[in-house]
Amino acid sequence: MNTRKQIAISVLAIFITIAVSTPALARSPQHHRWEGVAIGIGAAILGKALFEAHRRPYAEAAPQPVVVEQNSYYAQPEPEPAGYWEIRKHWVPPVVKKVWNPGHYNRRGHWVSGHWISIEEAPGHWIEKKVWVPYY
Repeated sequence: MNTRKQIAISVLAIFITIAVSTPALARSPQHHRWEGVAIGIGAAILGKALFEAHRRPYAEAAPQPVVVEQNSYYAQPEPEPAGYWEIRKHWVPPVVKKVWNPGHYNRRGHWVSGHWISIEEAPGHWIEKKVWVPYY
């Protein structure tokens, strides 16, 4: 073999050895703990997603067929009777929320047991609504 080829092969082997090998650093054994935790959590999430996708059959995801009656006399809406539009007032009740009032002493120093109370979130009010009034 030629000496130039031997030198080229040996230099190439040295560069590959240097590029592939990692330097030995004196670090604590816990250095990469959080990287391992993150990889473990990611693997658990991915594994659960794959397990759930495999467990669920594809038939449940298929849309349900829609039944439509064609040329049915009863399926057609009835025409509106003759009439007129009228504006009427309607009461909208207040919106209340039930919350727990814990036991406490009142202003007179007497103990009051805990109980449910209603708190008004939105007050009641009147609205004007357009209503169809048929002639009879």
